[in-house]
Amino acid sequence: MEDYSAWRLCTEGFSRRPEGIRYKRLSSSGSVSYEESTVTEDYLFRTQDLVDFCYYAFPDPVVVGFAVWYPRGMYLYNMPSLIARSLTFKSFIDGRPLDPFQADTGAEGRTYEEYVVVTVEYSTSAANDQEEDPNDPETFLEISMNASGTLLNSPQCGLAKWELGPNSTAATETGGSDPTTDPVKITGESTDVNEPDIPRTVISTEVEWSVRWPRVPYAFWNSILIGRLREKLGHVNSAVMPLFLYAPVDTVLFMSFQMTTNYTWRSGLPGQSPVTLDMKFIEKNFKDVEGTQITHQHIWRPDYGWRKLTFNGEHIYAQANLNQIWSPSS
Repeated sequence: MEDYSAWRLCTEGFSRRPEGIRYKRLSSSGSVSYEESTVTEDYLFRTQDLVDFCYYAFPDPVVVGFAVWYPRGMYLYNMPSLIARSLTFKSFIDGRPLDPFQADTGAEGRTYEEYVVVTVEYSTSAANDQEEDPNDPETFLEISMNASGTLLNSPQCGLAKWELGPNSTAATETGGSDPTTDPVKITGESTDVNEPDIPRTVISTEVEWSVRWPRVPYAFWNSILIGRLREKLGHVNSAVMPLFLYAPVDTVLFMSFQMTTNYTWRSGLPGQSPVTLDMKFIEKNFKDVEGTQITHQHIWRPDYGWRKLTFNGEHIYAQANLNQIWSPSS
């Protein structure tokens, strides 16, 4: 093996190693489809450099003021849209043990393998080929949606009519006993509904938005983010929401959130591991037959349609600027 100082390839410098880490490329493989792509590469490092390389490939997020900055991790050269997702390592020489974490500092020379093969898997990310931007939540949040509807059974109060079928008569459709006295009706004509238990079905469409915020630093979660969530839970949006395709005011309801702790291999964080935050939002945003934009503030009123409802002058749902949950400015 040639001297380490002669190795040509070197990572960029970073806080733990301003001069970078030298390495050798051993192999590359991968797969590509229309939008998905994964690439796996094998590198050769000195065993003593493995821990530093882990910090280089997966840098710590940084909290600055009210924002979380995610430094760009290791990415595939000439393919910046593919970032490092995971790594595995093994001894360069099979059968010789590794000690990358300096567990046996008193061992005799050549007891442990001097070089380590590191396998890095690359794949796509929300930030694509740019660094995650705290001013653009689409670069660090994972978003999915599910559209559905609710069927409302509304009583009909005398305004409903039956459309008559072919060759029907008013007598036969209304229970009359003398069809000869009534002219033949054609489809499209109607008669009043007399049955007392015929409901009116009203469709209310909804969109469920699921938002995941991974790798939230504990200090940011504990001191800033949890306060924002508690304050805005159960509120509707007071401002247009670009994250949800520019949903108008009052159409998005912040329904719930869930926090999961991600225990970390990084040192110096006892009881302060990063967390993953999952949030649920319900969008009620459609137009009725009158052309009115229906929001969460509207309730179906039988025989009148969708109307806003107030209590003591206040709307059903209080408003809040839900964009501030992930905003870096507040």
